[in-house]
Amino acid sequence: MVEVFIGMISGIITSLGLGGGTILILLLEFFKDVSQHIMQGTNLVFFILSAMVSTFINLRNKHIDFDASKWMIFSGICGRYYRKYFIS
Repeated sequence: MVEVFIGMISGIITSLGLGGGTILILLLEFFKDVSQHIMQGTNLVFFILSAMVSTFINLRNKHIDFDASKWMIFSGICGRYYRKYFIS
């Protein structure tokens, strides 16, 4: 029952855009006493699933600007290349 409560609270906070992963980790530590690796893995899975649902909803509601997205992806790839080969 505690797991359901933790999931519901984290989901509500995530849907508000307030960083549900932080709350998820705190609740897991205080109420379940699990190791740090388990908490981080749970948070990663939670984040990936939340991002997938958010992307689907935003695509359905036509809130994604694909022209801007192309430039952001291109800039991110260029920045990663620059960091890897010039700043290491």
